[in-house]
Amino acid sequence: MKTILTFLVLLLITAEVNGQDGQASTYFQQGYSAINNKKYELAIDNFEKAIELDSTGSCGTKHPGFAYSEMGYAYMRLEKYDTAIQLLNRSLELDSTNYNAWQNKAVILNLQGLNGQAIDELSNLISINPGYINAYIQRGFIYNSKGQKEQAKEDFKTALFFNSIKEVLPKDLVKHLKSLIKQIDKGK
Repeated sequence: MKTILTFLVLLLITAEVNGQDGQASTYFQQGYSAINNKKYELAIDNFEKAIELDSTGSCGTKHPGFAYSEMGYAYMRLEKYDTAIQLLNRSLELDSTNYNAWQNKAVILNLQGLNGQAIDELSNLISINPGYINAYIQRGFIYNSKGQKEQAKEDFKTALFFNSIKEVLPKDLVKHLKSLIKQIDKGK
């Protein structure tokens, strides 16, 4: 009898947890959809509900902290940078390999004129994932804006190298990066 009772209790707990996971996933998907529709406040509301049900921030994605990262992005789009940074940091605490969180953090720092810190964040991202093309491009643009032309050129060349393998960049961007490299070479 105790075995049956224990089994029923475990079954009820499992059903409740699965129901919460499903609801967290639903809220996450609604938040993600709201971001795609540029309804950032609605996205934030949905991500908050998802995180209430799944404090790991996975919310059905199998990526810890992902909901925190997406909510940070929504706050970034609303130009609430301090809150966005806090959420992106929380995401990175839960999963330090969340590339979007690193990159969005660098974007915010760059927007705030904290270019050195943005470069540090992108360098951290590159150390975690050396093949992450967007990090090289973003860091290259920051270097270029700071007059650090050789570092910019190296990042642009690295991005183009990885793109030659993966072919993920739009052709216009590839053309632009090649043009920037030529301009840097002419400026020597």
